[in-house]
Amino acid sequence: MRLDGVVKAPNGMIAVVSNPQSRTYFLREGDHLYDGSVEKISMDGVSFHEEGKDAFGKPVERQVNKRIYASPGEQQ
Repeated sequence: MRLDGVVKAPNGMIAVVSNPQSRTYFLREGDHLYDGSVEKISMDGVSFHEEGKDAFGKPVERQVNKRIYASPGEQQ
């Protein structure tokens, strides 16, 4: 999943993400995904809580942070 942008809306923050097939999704805090959920959206990135299993089938959880960087000449 690629973080394409973050939008500040009147009712909260929205993360714009896309998958490898270039399909675009709009996510809000608390939205559930295939293997986790959106924890926090800020102007500089998104935090996800991911749940999965290790090679032995033991449940594992981890925090995944995707940051967004301004292009040269742009303001955040």
